[in-house]
Amino acid sequence: MKKSFCALISFILLFSPILALEDSTFVDQLNSSVSDENLLLTVTASKRLGLVGDTVFLTASMTSLTQNDLNASLTVVGASGYMIKAVTAAGGGGNTWTSGWIRLSGGSSKDVTLTIEGTNEIRTGVSVQVRYDKESLSLDMPIAFTKGYCGDGICSSWENPSNCCMDCHCPTGQSCNTESGVCEAFGGLTIQDVIVYGVIVIVIIVLLALLLNPKVDWRTKAGILRTLVYLIFMVLQYGSKKGKKKGSGDTLVTNLPTVCPHCGSISFSSGGGKYSCTNCGRTFRKTG
Repeated sequence: MKKSFCALISFILLFSPILALEDSTFVDQLNSSVSDENLLLTVTASKRLGLVGDTVFLTASMTSLTQNDLNASLTVVGASGYMIKAVTAAGGGGNTWTSGWIRLSGGSSKDVTLTIEGTNEIRTGVSVQVRYDKESLSLDMPIAFTKGYCGDGICSSWENPSNCCMDCHCPTGQSCNTESGVCEAFGGLTIQDVIVYGVIVIVIIVLLALLLNPKVDWRTKAGILRTLVYLIFMVLQYGSKKGKKKGSGDTLVTNLPTVCPHCGSISFSSGGGKYSCTNCGRTFRKTG
């Protein structure tokens, strides 16, 4: 009896880590700015992540912070694979675009809009630099192009109904929650929820049966009571996590993404068996 009880406790402890998994969403717009005492450079990109062949609109706004006139030149540089074209100004082409001299009178602003296309999968981003007199300001914009991301309508190799039901359709009888990206069933419960609560209910039934068995000694029953308290604590903890803001936990993936499917960042760090996006903080763990 004691061996069976110990095996049951080991199973509970092994199963409990899946309670930490949570969901997250996708963000695509990108804004950044830098300034000195004379000039403010603000850059806005319509997307931080696009499919290969998509067009991203990038607008660079230069604002004079001095009463003196400034002559500024804007340059946008990307690696091979980026195609940069001007919309509101002439000059440049290919993966490098450079404007002519742009005159900024005291306190005035000038906007330059460009289009950036990805001719293949590329994640290095582009650099935006403005030069005036002997000074310069620069910004790195992590605009990336990929063959697939969550929400593009294609079920990629690293996607499944548990992390992107918008692309990978839910099984029959379940619906897709477009905010969290996971399939839901039974009044908003996910497959993970059903498994978690189902196993806990089965374990509680078994423990109650042992507790009511007159052949079980009082020491074992004391251990069963402690386990029941622990299970109740786990259920309450899991319920509280479901109520928190999505995106604070790990996402299980078959293959680690090279572009974060939630915010489009191309910057990751690894450690502790996890792969973390340095921009939005989401973490990924490989299944198996």
